[in-house]
Amino acid sequence: GLARWDAGTMVDQLGEAEARRLWRFSGAEAMSTVQRILADYELDVGYRQGHLTAAVHPGHMAGMLTDADLRRHLGDDSVELVGAHQIQEFIASDVYHGAAFDHLGGQVHPLALSRGLAYALHKNGVKIHEKSRVQAITKCAQGHQLICDSGRVLARKSVVLAAHVQAPDLLPDRMPTAVPGYTYVSVTKPIEGGVQSLIPSLLAVYDSRIQIDYFRPVAGERLLYGGLGTGTRWSPEKTRDYFMGRLTHVFHQRDDLALDFCWSGTFDLTLNGATDSRYYEDLGIYSVHGWSGHGVAQTIRIGKAISDDFLAKNEDYR
Repeated sequence: GLARWDAGTMVDQLGEAEARRLWRFSGAEAMSTVQRILADYELDVGYRQGHLTAAVHPGHMAGMLTDADLRRHLGDDSVELVGAHQIQEFIASDVYHGAAFDHLGGQVHPLALSRGLAYALHKNGVKIHEKSRVQAITKCAQGHQLICDSGRVLARKSVVLAAHVQAPDLLPDRMPTAVPGYTYVSVTKPIEGGVQSLIPSLLAVYDSRIQIDYFRPVAGERLLYGGLGTGTRWSPEKTRDYFMGRLTHVFHQRDDLALDFCWSGTFDLTLNGATDSRYYEDLGIYSVHGWSGHGVAQTIRIGKAISDDFLAKNEDYR
């Protein structure tokens, strides 16, 4: 789905027909595209299907019921509601009041996926120019010239600018629509008794707060715990203290949990939470940014939409 656009918001903003199409695009089609690439190139990226949205307040269950009902109305019947007692079968914690079990979603190792995509591109004859920061894009008779630190690249067909908010301003006459934010991740030391003692289902979990927490099992019987979004970057010490506080809140029955790693990173956030994906016909440039935390699946599905547009298989950008 989209970051802050649940099924109800899509229907209200876009109408039922367009909401159905966009929900399918950002949900089932995004996931099936990822799955197909993993199968075609035999990539091991720690993929596991299914995730939970855990309710931190009993009143949040009503919203989950409404959302599940609307998703079903849009053709998506992959959500199952879990009650306050049943959730103990999924998470060894008593702080949640139920959950939505989404059979469509899942978890993946993002860096392994990025490396796998690079491998797939290489197998198909694509050249990847590393350490080649683009300083400017200029039109020429043959297409576009990308002027880099140490040379130039000719793009005959088109340019896809999928730049991060910290990238150089390559479209100076276009209004920026994303701002940077900072997000945080931690990984525990190996869990005594295994990570399944905390998450019996081994599913990825995120909660229903506005500033979500999320956690999932990773290699070595460790738990990855992430979340939060801030306008300025926190120190490593503040980040560690925050996640230890969250860990001990959710799994307060355990006094042996400790962190091995903490880190932070910048993400690009749009005002409405939807990815800004457009084609500048006068420039012949595709511009995609503002993933708002939902880029892992969407980048791949939107990438397919752009490649299909190259081949005149869709009209999404026209």
